[in-house]
Amino acid sequence: MKQKLDFPLLLIAFTILLLNNPYSGIRHDGLLYAAQALKNIDPKIFSYDLFFKYGSQDSFSIFGKIYGFIVAHVGFYAASAMGVLLAQALFFLCCFQLARSSVPEHARAPALLLVFGTSTAYGHSTIIHYAEPFLTARTYAEVLVLLGIVFLIRRHVWLSILSLAIAAIIHPVMALPGAILFFLWQSLEDRRWLWLLSAVPLALLAGLVPLQPFDRLHVYLDAEWLQLVHSYNYVFMSDWPLQSWLALGCDFAILGFCSCFGKNNTRRLAAITLSTLALCSAASLIGADFLSNAFFASLQLWRGQWLCHVIALVLLSPYLINSLNQGSLGRLSVSVLVYGLIFKDLTTGTLAVYLGIVLLTLSETKREPDISKSVLLGCCVLLVFAAFYNWKSDFSQALKFQNYFLDGSELTSASKAIIFLKQPYLAASLLAFFSFFLLSLGSRGRRILMISMLFITPLSIAAWDRRPEISRIIEETPINGPYVFGDFVPPSAEVYWQGEALAPWLLMHRKSYVSGIQAAGIVFNRGTAMELERRREVTAPFDAQKEMCGLLDALRNQNGHCTLDILSLVPTCQADQTLDFIVTSSRIEPLYISSWTPPLQNRSKAKTYYLYKCAHVLQQYESMSTAAKS
Repeated sequence: MKQKLDFPLLLIAFTILLLNNPYSGIRHDGLLYAAQALKNIDPKIFSYDLFFKYGSQDSFSIFGKIYGFIVAHVGFYAASAMGVLLAQALFFLCCFQLARSSVPEHARAPALLLVFGTSTAYGHSTIIHYAEPFLTARTYAEVLVLLGIVFLIRRHVWLSILSLAIAAIIHPVMALPGAILFFLWQSLEDRRWLWLLSAVPLALLAGLVPLQPFDRLHVYLDAEWLQLVHSYNYVFMSDWPLQSWLALGCDFAILGFCSCFGKNNTRRLAAITLSTLALCSAASLIGADFLSNAFFASLQLWRGQWLCHVIALVLLSPYLINSLNQGSLGRLSVSVLVYGLIFKDLTTGTLAVYLGIVLLTLSETKREPDISKSVLLGCCVLLVFAAFYNWKSDFSQALKFQNYFLDGSELTSASKAIIFLKQPYLAASLLAFFSFFLLSLGSRGRRILMISMLFITPLSIAAWDRRPEISRIIEETPINGPYVFGDFVPPSAEVYWQGEALAPWLLMHRKSYVSGIQAAGIVFNRGTAMELERRREVTAPFDAQKEMCGLLDALRNQNGHCTLDILSLVPTCQADQTLDFIVTSSRIEPLYISSWTPPLQNRSKAKTYYLYKCAHVLQQYESMSTAAKS
């Protein structure tokens, strides 16, 4: 019976992956990889973009070259969407192989439900996830690292090395934790692997030559550079909020439990993964946070948490399955742990994980008497109420966000229900509980579940692409043009599109003067950090006036009542002669030289964007000043 559970639960796990990771377009770090693709397609323009001007991580990865080659042939949308779908499918398969290699058969599908049906965030707050729903080199490196660990457990050492090596040339930062785990595992097998530690002094010598990237071993972030990295980036663990530390502690707790109660390879894998997590965290804290070393700061070793978290969830699954058959205390520990893992991004969630591990330990050691069924039922009801309270809080925030973009128009009940179901892990949790309920009914329930999944899985695939309409327009801009404002803006121009990086890159096929996403490169290059801050100061007066107008409109409850004038643009245009054009949604008569309105289906909700040429603005301002004096 246990073996029969695998296929339907595997199908459910993959459906949950799609539900929790819908394609959201080119966003977050996906913007940076889109820029890398553009740089490889048209280096004459994009090599001089701020993100690449002083060097970037693109120099240490082949991903941008491959991405650029594909984009040049099929366009951004096809390359990005298909790239994400392939990466998620491969990630799923590698997680399944990891489960096959490390846990009993009856726990493999539940392991995948834990990996994809609970919080996938790690590091600072909820900013970074594994198996991201946008295209990055990270996910493909994650796939290869997981494959390398699978080969390692199965003792295919050279295949493991090959897989980790390919991961390193795609994303060396993500591959490094896998390499550390590999080294610890092999060192326990054969002490001769410890000779690899002799590479450390060689790396120090290579840094003196200097040889990239080891030359950064002798570079330290000065006070000014350090302050900017703290302001714009999340590479220092000392900047983490308490919740992120609690979430990190959850992985330590789970791996510690598995190290104590596991058998043979399970105990060994848990102990080595725990050591990997401890080494990565300690090295990041000492090297980056304490010593402010540029090499350790750019390595971001805390990212090893993703690998350790996935392994921890896989190794935990058999204990959860076994505890369901060990009385009320075991069932309570499972309920508390599942709740905690779903809401690991909240303090209550992480505390529930700690409590669940304590209860699971008591259940495993049988040192405490069992609890009554009424107590179990009461606790489960409380957990359900707590879960729906969390989802309702998220729903309220999502509703406010949705209403803001709908200009306050009323949503239908059906629309509200869909928004509610889209809250993180809600639909996945309901599907998982529905599935376990049907499976508990025996063969009849199993048949009902399989029939249900024949409808649910295709619907999940059909609804996987959830890009906003404006994202579709931007991504589907032909790579060879025509470009928005292409008749007015020469290829060499620097364009500041207020609040946007992707728009100038994709819609205009031009360099972005400054944007928040370009701050991702400041930890790698001091020049990028200093130039980014300088450009931020250039655009600050214009941004401040735009924000002030938005505040005044909000206070008056009138959109577009506050308007900017020529004096809003002049200080920014005067501050830097390399800034050629500004694009904003504010209309300043008669200064703008062109306008563009996205071709949305509902034109009334489309913003119009206006193009201003700094040379023209300054010329008009000089004429106005001369006229005023005369």
